[in-house]
Amino acid sequence: PAVTMDKNTNVPHLRHRASLVTGQYKGRVVIDMQAKLAKKTKKDKLAKKEGR
Repeated sequence: PAVTMDKNTNVPHLRHRASLVTGQYKGRVVIDMQAKLAKKTKKDKLAKKEGR
């Protein structure tokens, strides 16, 4: 697969895919990374609370 560098962060990512670090594709934000992180944090806290 072809890999390219993110223009803003210089992090490598697959071409024709959104960056998993910034959530951007072609300069537009397509994934709200803060919301995704908040959801994961909430899920992890719940799992820890349940003892998993």
